[in-house]
Amino acid sequence: MPTMFKTGFQESNSSYMQHMTMLHDHMMLIITLLLTTVLFWILSQISKKKNWSEYLEENDVELFWTAMPSLFLTFLLTPSIVILYMIEDLNNPAFTLKATSNQWYWTYSYPELKDLSYDSFMKQSTKLRLLEVTNNIIAPSNMWIRVITTSNDVIHSWAIPSLGLKVDSIPGRLNTTTFKAKRSGFVAGQCSEICGMNHSFMPIMMHLVNPHSIPFNT
Repeated sequence: MPTMFKTGFQESNSSYMQHMTMLHDHMMLIITLLLTTVLFWILSQISKKKNWSEYLEENDVELFWTAMPSLFLTFLLTPSIVILYMIEDLNNPAFTLKATSNQWYWTYSYPELKDLSYDSFMKQSTKLRLLEVTNNIIAPSNMWIRVITTSNDVIHSWAIPSLGLKVDSIPGRLNTTTFKAKRSGFVAGQCSEICGMNHSFMPIMMHLVNPHSIPFNT
């Protein structure tokens, strides 16, 4: 759940977000070590009061600062592609949620539950500012869920950071993703595409429950 003055990622509740957080942390660690090493080298050279003219045409140095970024980008590319393909895999979902965006609220439906449908608006003056809604999404935890999203007007984006989800809602098009929450509880998100005057008033609140408490397969 997002909190005031939070400087890091939300606590991950899916394997997607867990892998993305680990990738980010490892990359930041490597970048910090590289920058620190270069900084100390520069400071050590300055303290020696060397003649910097010898570095104006240094082929070895030029080769180094050309090769190192290329190797680093290659190292970064491999796990990024793995995570990208993992997110795009549909994973044989057992349950479907359809999210339709409107200016400025969401409409949710459950095809497996005889096309149950309802609208979700932001609540006014609540403890969780700009996050609480009139009708929460009800979804099972520990089950693969397919999310289908589209829009009735302009481009929106259905996003829940703790699940590692961000899917564009585009008029006339159905975009799909899947996820599997590891724990029950509440997860929050918001529209992540500037969609007009009340863009910041389109929160998403999902209540993840035990799959045995609701007949999701009926």
